Amino acid sequence: MWRFLGLVALVFAAGIGVLYWLKLGPFAEDATAGESSSNATVPVAGPTPAMRNDGQAADFGLSLRPTQPKKDPITIHNAVVTLAEDQEVASRFDGQLREILVELNQPVKRGQVLGRLDDRVAQAAEDAARVKAESEPTIAAAKLKYETARQIVQEDRRAGIAVSANEKLIHEFQMQQAYEEWRKAVEERELARQELIKARTERELHKIVSSVPGLVSRIYKKPGESVRAGEPVFRVANYDRLRIEGGVPVQQAPYIKVGMRCLVEPEQPLDALRELRGHTGAVTAVAASPDGVLLASASEDQTVILWDWVVGRRWETLSEDVPLHAVAAGKPITNSATGETLYRFVTGGEHGRVRLWEITVNAQGRRTDKRNVELSHPDGHRGSAVRAVAISPDGTLIATGADRSLCLWEIGPEGPKFRYRIQESATEPAHRGAITTLHFSQGKDDSLYLVSAGTDRALKRWKIGPQFAQLDFRQRDRTGDVPRLGISRDGRRCLFDAGDKLWIIDFEDRDIVGVIDSGGRGQFSSLAVFTPSGQMVLTANSSGRVQLFTTPARPEEAAFFRNGYSQGFRRNSLFALGVLGSSACEESLWSVPGMLALCGTQPTQPPPPEVSAAVPTLSPAAHVHLPIVLVNAREYRGLTAVPEVWPLQSRELRHLITSDPGAVTCADFLPEPDNSEQPTLLFTGGADRVVRIWRLPPASARADTLEAIITAVGSQIEAGTGMVHVRAELDNPSRADARLLAGAKVNLTIYPELVTEQPPLPQR
Repeated sequence: MWRFLGLVALVFAAGIGVLYWLKLGPFAEDATAGESSSNATVPVAGPTPAMRNDGQAADFGLSLRPTQPKKDPITIHNAVVTLAEDQEVASRFDGQLREILVELNQPVKRGQVLGRLDDRVAQAAEDAARVKAESEPTIAAAKLKYETARQIVQEDRRAGIAVSANEKLIHEFQMQQAYEEWRKAVEERELARQELIKARTERELHKIVSSVPGLVSRIYKKPGESVRAGEPVFRVANYDRLRIEGGVPVQQAPYIKVGMRCLVEPEQPLDALRELRGHTGAVTAVAASPDGVLLASASEDQTVILWDWVVGRRWETLSEDVPLHAVAAGKPITNSATGETLYRFVTGGEHGRVRLWEITVNAQGRRTDKRNVELSHPDGHRGSAVRAVAISPDGTLIATGADRSLCLWEIGPEGPKFRYRIQESATEPAHRGAITTLHFSQGKDDSLYLVSAGTDRALKRWKIGPQFAQLDFRQRDRTGDVPRLGISRDGRRCLFDAGDKLWIIDFEDRDIVGVIDSGGRGQFSSLAVFTPSGQMVLTANSSGRVQLFTTPARPEEAAFFRNGYSQGFRRNSLFALGVLGSSACEESLWSVPGMLALCGTQPTQPPPPEVSAAVPTLSPAAHVHLPIVLVNAREYRGLTAVPEVWPLQSRELRHLITSDPGAVTCADFLPEPDNSEQPTLLFTGGADRVVRIWRLPPASARADTLEAIITAVGSQIEAGTGMVHVRAELDNPSRADARLLAGAKVNLTIYPELVTEQPPLPQR
């Protein structure tokens, strides 16, 4: 029976998912045809390259202004993190501090007593007031006198004319007098109770009470010291509840409202695992062998050092006679019979010098042979510095780039030999400037490609043939500030520098499939390379910050989920739809990080106050306050424990901490481990002559996003800035490596689709 019901529920969910997919999918038609052009989310692709008569591809380029959604995501840069609950706990009464009941860093609750003033005088006053408040003889005597006088009056009335009228008047007057004395005694007792309440209140004021939960971060006084009313004695800080404050332009303020979710991008530093020192000049290039055993670092000191990076020692030194600018590692070749492994490294340096090094290592890890040969040819590099080298994945081809010249070499049984010079035509060189980036990649049809970039601000991809290389892709108008551009391991995507943005270009689709923004930290520089998984990008910018960014979702993925926002779907309620959508898309939606989250929905508004009937009490305070109901506000924790927003935009995952801001100019990664959840190792080098080893977070860290909820949007425009104040709150993560500190800077990303109704513009 349960299996049958489960099958019916699954079929029903699948049907609903298909309907929503048709409505929300990236290929669904826009509901408002009049806005279709402005709401397009897929960047405009360039035309298919036309072939010229000489066999080369005609010039073409992608549009570097991809069509954006009508409402772009709103990013608040450099928002400040503060404590949402932070109190200087002050004394409420003048006196002398008698005792301290807490210690530093001790957790305390809301309403907990932290210390107490000397309350002996207040205690004596309370005892005296209690005696008066609890005194009953006076009231009892007055009541008895009144009851006696009332009985006499009643007897006079029954006696009739036997009692004279004057006596009746006298007896009634005595009864009235006795009643007034009784009432006065009751009033005096109530007044005594009021005095008791006052005495108790004054005594309570001698207690120093925290009104917020948190940790005791400061104790300003010692027992025996005098304290004035309003003078701080303790400081209690709640580090589990944070507030984020920033500003947005007034034009974006209407798309933000209280209660909506936003992604928090904290600045999380990353320290190096180890430093390798040995070079006397700037490190210009690093390359790890594909098996991860050796690390080569080239330097201007005319040497290449091979490092046994696991133990952090120099293993071998390859000496040249010119400053070196590039190094590449080839595929190792292992002789199964002898157990020896042949390692190949190619170096490029000044004066067109290119050299192939062959190092033989036995099974015990000792070098048994070292040979080198210089690569030279009349049609090769003619004296200009070689700044880029690359070895093909199978280890049989070498590409070298210098000033306006790009050469291809072949490694055969008899040694390396020149194959041909790569050019656009007989009169047009490969590049019109120095070549700084070279990468081999394999195509879908097993074709071999070579990607090159240079100071001529052009990016090109060549299809390698046996006799010549055919230009397959060309994109101009780079800013040229990033000499070392990376491609993904599958060879499909490439990075393209455009000032303070990096465009991710898809060679197969001829599209711009993502954008990485520096976040207001200046233009990108030095390098921009993919990690082995392709889900992160390592960059450096002009301000000296070395950053590790997540790659953004593809345009069709972003369109799918952003359309889902407008339909009320969230990350914690789109499980079944995501499964169906991922199987229906050509590009799997599973690449969107964190898509598999909890299915249960969660409210996005603070809970209503709790209302309950008042409980009767015999306390003297009940004579002062007699509430009919009790209204208690439920604690508002931001409701950010369950994620609701997908991290569709690129964000800074970590930034590398170095002593010299410009220390990183080259980088390489350890080959991707078998388990993608294992951390990837990064090797960097730069002008400070140090090679550093870093452990990068695993790919799953992309899904470890923080979310805040908007708690306030300003109604006034700040004078001189045109900005509107925005405040958000979140719970500080419990994990030590993810906790935020007060004073830290973060970025907030807000998607306008999360807003169902627009608030009015703030007033000046």
